[in-house]
Amino acid sequence: MVGITGSTEYMANDYVEYQKKYRKNIRESDRELIKLVDQNVPDRIGKVLLDIGCHNGNLLFHVKDLLPGFSLRGVDLFPDVIDKCRKDPDLFGIEFSAMDLLDLQCEPVDVIVISAVLSRFDDVQHRKIWQSLYNKIKPGGVIISFEWYNPFKQTLRIVEETYTHPEGLVLHFRSQSAVRALLDGIGFRQCEFHMFEIPIDLELQDPTDPLYTHTRRLENGERLQFRGALYQPWCHLVARKAR
Repeated sequence: MVGITGSTEYMANDYVEYQKKYRKNIRESDRELIKLVDQNVPDRIGKVLLDIGCHNGNLLFHVKDLLPGFSLRGVDLFPDVIDKCRKDPDLFGIEFSAMDLLDLQCEPVDVIVISAVLSRFDDVQHRKIWQSLYNKIKPGGVIISFEWYNPFKQTLRIVEETYTHPEGLVLHFRSQSAVRALLDGIGFRQCEFHMFEIPIDLELQDPTDPLYTHTRRLENGERLQFRGALYQPWCHLVARKAR
């Protein structure tokens, strides 16, 4: 996965610093994701929740606080990030492992959450990942993915070059209909899309910085989310495996 998610130095240092603010103040998308977990898995006692691409453990920290009862696990590609999670006193009691999404080595679990990860993978890898996720979820289990899923029958592939990734990253904006067809073919029983609209206004702090999300309001009050010049059609996908 080298070149897919960025450099080790950036992910283990600069991005960790950027994410710290969401430990105290939960990210709105994480708040909505946790609500969807609660709605779809009301009986949590004894169940295992796995966060793939857990990074600094913010989401798991809030799940631990808001949805007690789960056995929590987090995996990430970068060993340095995982080492910091293991040493973080706020995350004691959570199991962390370094693992490649393209080669998941774990037992099936009850719930998988994966946020802002899958858009970095090409179509062959994307299909392989979803087949692997299907194999790593127990019968009746739920996967919740937070990604750029648009409602149009349209897939966009954008090469984004920034000061953090000057070599360029290919970002995939997949259509909900294409993802639904993929998951139906793999064997998922349920596939629901929930478009995410952030409930707060985010001002553009620096018109030259492409890393911070800002919002623009339409006449009907809807907020559109941008990162630099990039429009972000964020969406939560809930997929359930048949029993």
